[in-house]
Amino acid sequence: MSLDRPRRYTPLKIDQALNLLGQEAERKILELEKKTPFLLRELARRSDLQSGKTNFAFRIIQGSKNVSKFQIMLYESAKQQISVTMKPNELAKLVFDGADDVFEKLTQDNVSVKGLSEMNKFNLDASKRFLEFSKLHTTHTNVVPFAIIDDQEALICLSRDGKEGMPENAIWTNHPEMVTILKDMFEVLWSTSQRGQSRIREIEQTLVSP
Repeated sequence: MSLDRPRRYTPLKIDQALNLLGQEAERKILELEKKTPFLLRELARRSDLQSGKTNFAFRIIQGSKNVSKFQIMLYESAKQQISVTMKPNELAKLVFDGADDVFEKLTQDNVSVKGLSEMNKFNLDASKRFLEFSKLHTTHTNVVPFAIIDDQEALICLSRDGKEGMPENAIWTNHPEMVTILKDMFEVLWSTSQRGQSRIREIEQTLVSP
């Protein structure tokens, strides 16, 4: 659109117009994906108030990108505490995905964040970053990655090979029995694990040794 009077308009090339429309559609989809967990929880809360009972559910998230997005959105919704277990390579990936920034902001809002993972020389930088704002313990136990949010909901992440692969599927639930089981499991692992600061000193001593 020109600034003179009367207004004159210059049409975009068709490929530019389609590109702009595509960008706008993608932006709206991303906004909806970001708001989905909050909308679902609010809808469930309102339904519970109306029905006088709590509805428990399970949800399957498929695809590594979808799992990563859902993890971040779930973390952002925390009000009191997050307890999360991670495979060694997943600890580094959380930092790569920006979950560390989310955790840091949450701790500034007095949300407790506790992480449990095997710490080694390959995820040393990610471990140090995690310890800047939260508690991190190390364990050599092969744990299934999961997260507990405010003791009310849980996300269990599963890789295709069942070992070191990135989570490609996840199961979310707010069923209290399942959440309690995972919480008890986390507390047992936490009580028998090593503090992150101590493990970092061990790794750094090994790296400088001849």
